[in-house]
Order: sequence, then structure tokens, then C-alpha cells
Amino acid sequence: MADGYGADLAVAREVAQSLAEVRSALNGLGTQLTTGVTGSPKVEAALARFFHETSDNRQAMDELLQRGVAMMQALIDGTRAVDQGLADSLTTTGPAATATAGSSAPTPGRTRSAGPQ
Repeated sequence: MADGYGADLAVAREVAQSLAEVRSALNGLGTQLTTGVTGSPKVEAALARFFHETSDNRQAMDELLQRGVAMMQALIDGTRAVDQGLADSLTTTGPAATATAGSSAPTPGRTRSAGPQ
């Protein structure tokens, strides 16, 4: 069993955002290369060839970036769910504790404190 778990959700959000920005820039590369940005037909032809010949690699990179964003979002969502589940199971005040206060057995998924120790 793990002794502890922690995740910096702000950093996870930043990583997800950065990966999404890289993905967006990668996907926008084709329009940038085909709009005559260099002023040289030879350079533009070479860029168009390069863009066409690397489409498989760009597609694979796009899929990897999309998976990375999804994994960061899953980390954020999962950590929040674990935190909320733990908070719910450790509640000693509020409606959950009040409902179990009169009973001799704790409600499944809830714990009762024996008081300050």
C-alpha cells in the first residue's frame, strides 16, 4: 500500500495547456507553410515537400500530444476524485456524521473519530 500520494494540479494544468498549444501549433504548420511566407518559390516548394513527406510523423505526434493532454486531464480529475472521496470518508462533522452519531456502527465508507487524542 502506498504511504502517500500527491500531485501538483496547477503544474498538471500547465503541462496540459502547453501540450495543447504545441498540438495547435503543429496542426497550424501547414497553413503557415503554404501562404507564401518566404517570398521564394523554391523554398516554399521545398517546405511543401517537407510538409507532405512528414505528414505521417506529424499525425503520430498529434496523436501522442492528444494522449498527453488526456492523461494530464485524467490526472487532474482522478486526483480531485481521490481527494473528494478521502474527504467524504473522513468527515466527522456535518450530515454524514450526524446520521451515524446515534448508531453504534459506522456507515460504510464513513469513519467516526473517537474525539481529540
